[in-house]
Amino acid sequence: ATALTDVELDGDLAVGGDAGEVGENGRGNRGGDAEGGGFYNRSAEQVTLVNVEIEENRALGGDGAVGSISGAGAGGGIFSGFGSNLVLTDAEIDDNRAFGGAGGRVGGAGAGGGIFNAFSSERVLTDAEVEGSRAVGGAGGVGGVGGVGWGGGIVNVFGSTLAFTDGELEENRAVGGAGGGADAETLGGPGGDALGGG
Repeated sequence: ATALTDVELDGDLAVGGDAGEVGENGRGNRGGDAEGGGFYNRSAEQVTLVNVEIEENRALGGDGAVGSISGAGAGGGIFSGFGSNLVLTDAEIDDNRAFGGAGGRVGGAGAGGGIFNAFSSERVLTDAEVEGSRAVGGAGGVGGVGGVGWGGGIVNVFGSTLAFTDGELEENRAVGGAGGGADAETLGGPGGDALGGG
């Protein structure tokens, strides 16, 4: 087990790479994902954070090329996944952002502005606040669909468990990405969905 006490993780970035140039067939590759702007955890052993401040971090998905999809930004403050076990006590997780990349036929998802907990992981939050965070889907390319904004404060999915005791979940936002614009041959695309502001 690992324990960290009196920790500040502020103003950090995880940035997915943009897709390269479009090939002769007029299509390209996807943008890279960005996970855990402030803290990334996929340890099967228990990781405990006590008296921790995780603020103003960013997970920025990479932009996709024509005909592909853009990268996701997951866990602006914290990404915890793949069977991991994370315990936070006396934590401030504020003003973090998860942005999906732009472009392509589908804008990238912005998921878990404060916390992204997924893939059979366990999370325990005690005396914690998750406030003022954002999950923002990326804009679609020409005619493309805007990316989903998913869980402004917390996302907890795919067989994971979350215990949240004596906490505050306030002023978080999920925002779907804008649909792609039109050109001479293509209609503008639909906007992205927004799921779960808190």
